Amino acid sequence: MDMTLKTKTMIIVALTCGILAGCKKYHPEGGIRFTASSGNSSITKTAYSGVEQDGKERIDWIVGDEFTIWSDKAVVMYTADRHDADYVIRSVMSTNGNGEADPNGHYSRATIEASEGNGLQWTNATGDYTFYARYPADPGTIDGTSMAGTIPDKWGQSGSPQLTWETETAGGVTTVVGKPDMNYACMFAKTTAARNASVVRLNFYPKFTAFTFVVGSGDNSEVNLTSFKLETLISGASIAGGFTLDCEDQNVSIGEGSSQSVTVNLVGKKVTPTSSLSFTVFALPVDLTGLRITFEGVEIGTRTLDLKYSSSSATPGSYITFGACKKYVIDNLRFPNLMISGGEDIEWNQEVSGEGISWDN
Repeated sequence: MDMTLKTKTMIIVALTCGILAGCKKYHPEGGIRFTASSGNSSITKTAYSGVEQDGKERIDWIVGDEFTIWSDKAVVMYTADRHDADYVIRSVMSTNGNGEADPNGHYSRATIEASEGNGLQWTNATGDYTFYARYPADPGTIDGTSMAGTIPDKWGQSGSPQLTWETETAGGVTTVVGKPDMNYACMFAKTTAARNASVVRLNFYPKFTAFTFVVGSGDNSEVNLTSFKLETLISGASIAGGFTLDCEDQNVSIGEGSSQSVTVNLVGKKVTPTSSLSFTVFALPVDLTGLRITFEGVEIGTRTLDLKYSSSSATPGSYITFGACKKYVIDNLRFPNLMISGGEDIEWNQEVSGEGISWDN
């Protein structure tokens, strides 16, 4: 079976927000009602659903998720100079109970409310209002100019974000799955609405890149892993660290002290003839190239693979450029030699014209 590298986008779920009316002195028209709708043009998180359709993976909101909304004209109730407010999801329900979209393309609906009880309010300011939002909530990191975010360069280590490990069984095959902390999966939304609009709709888009790796045993042996690294070999390039998003042109600036690699602690994790390993890590929301993956383990020592185009491609031997803000799934990796099951070429989706890539051991 050929190893496939899949590119996915994420579909947003529907949100509704009812906010109490505000102080008449500053907010004559009361609270603003926000919604975030689903559909193929909208994408958000915060938990990977595993449900795919037309190359898109739905990422659902979960209870307790918080995000920040900012506007230069709207203000928080009882204040005249605070322009951002946090909102929290209180409940999520399926639209039809079977996990399918409703006639409007919505997969689920969530009720949300201002975290502090005082959300954004309309003011006397005339003209259209522009709203900017970021997930997760982080007041002071978003305004009409920029949004700040951070992608961790270490996972599963002391003082670093942790992967949540779960065991899944399907078709007699067991997979130990490492799920990332979605608080580091930055999302951004921008919309413009007329003053006193009945609803302000926010469509969130990912400002992170995700890689999922699936590995197993290729010779019926057990491999005890210790660590994993995803790195860029391009001098001066970065794959993790702080970044700033321009809220208008969506350009991303990388901060000082950024990292050329992302590492994962895999001590205690193993692959066997009957059990594989899958885990997801995040990278900066920029195009990435010159990528190499490295596994270390007790039985295998160090194994590396470079992500390059195959000899049959239009640019043989060159590193693949991974487009920003997508999710890539690299599966069917096999130990002990970290060889590809079924051949050297990876089947790409239509976005890269089906070109394969070769891997260097």
